[in-house]
Amino acid sequence: MVGAGIGFEYQGSKYFNVNPVSGATEPVKRSRNVASLNVFFEKYVPLKDKFYFNAALSISGGFGAAKYSTSGTDDLRNSIFAARANLSPGFTYFISNKWAITSGFGQIFYNYTSERLDQDGVQEDLKNKTNQLGLSFQLNTFSIGVQYFLRNQVSTD
Repeated sequence: MVGAGIGFEYQGSKYFNVNPVSGATEPVKRSRNVASLNVFFEKYVPLKDKFYFNAALSISGGFGAAKYSTSGTDDLRNSIFAARANLSPGFTYFISNKWAITSGFGQIFYNYTSERLDQDGVQEDLKNKTNQLGLSFQLNTFSIGVQYFLRNQVSTD
């Protein structure tokens, strides 16, 4: 199975820093948003009648912005490019030819993020690049759901 989609991610936080010179506590606000395009591929391997193991490969990439602000200073703005790929295993049980109950758990992932300082509309040469490669079985990788197949090419008879 092949599919595509669009995504939007938003993160926001507020915390306090201690100024090393004055000792004063300063509030810091941080926000980040990324809009992305996603494609995914899913392969089904029959285990038993109507019961399948599946593996899903998802690839996404997008652009966004981050904003950092503290009291008494100008906001810092960054432009962001983010790319992700993950491979997730799962199981699918077909209730009928078109309907299935699905579950997923864990993932192998790669994340790449590049942030570039954008001061007063001019992009600076200050870049922060992050690469992450890993294996995760955190709770947020567990999923359960129902799927409807428009064109089911998996034999369930």
